[in-house]
Amino acid sequence: MSKAQYNLNTKTDYLKRQMFLDPQGPVTIQRFEEFRYPKVAKFEETARGFFWVPEEISLTKDASDFKDASDTVKHIFTSNLLRQTALDSIQGRGPTQIFTPVVSVPEMEALCLLWGFFETNLHSKSYSHIIRNIYNVPKDVFNTIHDTNEIIGMAAAVGKYYDELHEINCKAEMGETIPEKEYIRAIWMALHASYALEGLRFMVSFATSLAMVENKIFIGNGNIISLILQDEILHRDWTAYIINQVVKDDPRFLEAKNECVDEVYKLYMDVIQEEKKLGRLSIPKRTSYWTKCQHPKRLHGLYSSQHAKRNRHQIQSTCSKDYAYSLVQQA
Repeated sequence: MSKAQYNLNTKTDYLKRQMFLDPQGPVTIQRFEEFRYPKVAKFEETARGFFWVPEEISLTKDASDFKDASDTVKHIFTSNLLRQTALDSIQGRGPTQIFTPVVSVPEMEALCLLWGFFETNLHSKSYSHIIRNIYNVPKDVFNTIHDTNEIIGMAAAVGKYYDELHEINCKAEMGETIPEKEYIRAIWMALHASYALEGLRFMVSFATSLAMVENKIFIGNGNIISLILQDEILHRDWTAYIINQVVKDDPRFLEAKNECVDEVYKLYMDVIQEEKKLGRLSIPKRTSYWTKCQHPKRLHGLYSSQHAKRNRHQIQSTCSKDYAYSLVQQA
């Protein structure tokens, strides 16, 4: 949050502003009678219409399914919930803490605030709702997150670019002069880190959850995940729109795009490789399930859902140099 946002003395025309880091400063008066970016406003309106609460969904059968499940299935189910919790712990804060200080129009600010609300108050609380209803001692399950290096490393990969932008935001707020080119680059990379989270990491975890529903287990969990998926598809689409639109409107971001091609490509490739590795680690070795999953065509249900099939090219492909940007442009 910038101190300049509380200065209401200066008049401004939001319709002539850039999306990020406009020279006139951050958003001050929150006015929504007309928009510089009507599609952003429509995204925010649509998201508000999706409101739901996890307590609407019964998990009685899921608790019974968990008791009857094999140790392998329990491990996959638990690992997936923990990674979802870790990812939403980051994304619940990122849009509000990282992007709101640099947005320059009210509709973008409103979108970021609602974005953070959904990730924290609905999605993160959903995972807690599931764990509370299935495990006898929920805190023991949550505590294992910190001991799972793969989950911590995966979250850190997203947090790296958020941390860089957050540090720059703090320096700017303290009065330090930040080179504009450095600032724009940090925003650009943070946007791509956000898209990689929304468009790849979340989708892989949802595929795992929904594949279990196809096997007639954990139906309540699947119903909650379906609601979260609905939200995350919208979040993915608006992140893609922001990335594609900002380079059309703002030459500073077009320059950043051209200069950061290799770094953006590496970001996406690292995510894809980490997801493939995590998928293997999620299945305990020395089990028949592990043996069946060694070949990509014998995933035995874990990634057999339609959601997984739609994202398989993102998870298993050999990428061309333009692949990173093509992922975003497809949305």
